Order: sequence, then C-alpha cells, then structure tokens
Amino acid sequence: GYWAYNSISTLADEGIISGYSNSTFKPSDSITRAQAATYLMKALDLPRNGKDSGVNDVSTNRTHSTAIKAVSEAGYIRGDQDGNFMPNDPMTRQQMAVVFYRVFDLEGTTYDGDFVDVGSDHRYAKHIDALAGTGITTGNEDGEFEPGRETTRAHFAVFLDKALNR
Repeated sequence: GYWAYNSISTLADEGIISGYSNSTFKPSDSITRAQAATYLMKALDLPRNGKDSGVNDVSTNRTHSTAIKAVSEAGYIRGDQDGNFMPNDPMTRQQMAVVFYRVFDLEGTTYDGDFVDVGSDHRYAKHIDALAGTGITTGNEDGEFEPGRETTRAHFAVFLDKALNR
C-alpha cells in the first residue's frame, strides 16, 4: 500500500535500483548524488569504462565511481567548477529536475500550470516546468514543487519510473 511501491518494485525487478544489505530500501532517506548516478547508469545502460571517475573527490575504490564516471562523461550530472562531484551530498529536487531535463531531452517542453514556489525568474524554472509538462512530477497538494528540498529515494524512483515509461 506504500504510495511508491509499484515504481520501486518495477525498478528493482529491472535491476535499476536496489536496497541495502539488510533488505531495506529506506524510501524516506535522501538520495545521494552517487546513488542517483548509479540508478541512471543502470537505467540508461551507460558505458561502464573503468573506475577512474575523473573527478577530484571520488577515488577509484569508491562503490559508485564507475557510475559517477558514466554520468559525468555523458554530461548528465556535473560537478562543481573545482572538479568535485560531491557524491555524498543529497540531490535536491531542483537538481534532479536539471538532471532529468538533460537525460530525457526535455528541452522545449512546457507546462501550462505553475508552482507557487517556482516563479518564472527561478534559476531552474524551465527544468522544473519541463518535468511537470511531461507528467513526471505534479508537485504537492499545496501547489509547490519544493525545489530546495532533498529528493527522497522514493521520489527519485517514482520520477525515474515515470520518465522511463513516458
């Protein structure tokens, strides 16, 4: 009966997402940038060309280094201007919107509604609007997108499932 059960189960069955070693998924936990990289690498079947991530803050022995390299090389998730990926940082909803905009080629997609917390002058308005315009997101019951809020693992799974099946 969990609201994200179908998306989580579908993506798990397809080998795209996984839980933890203790057989939990922790849907309410924030998804890290490294976890998002791994899910996207698997979902998009990106090339896995070694573990040298090419970024300063991810060593070759890190669990997600191959995925970080794959999404970085594809231009989907970028680091900062100093060459850092920030793998343990949680991915905010606005960052997730930018990533999905790139990954699923949403340029030019519009949304005829609006979010009360995302004005036309918001830095990521076009990315967020494109996500809503495709039906990947609808926002919350108060008409908010909550751009600065951390994306939960459940939300990411639902967004990814919808994006892959649109």
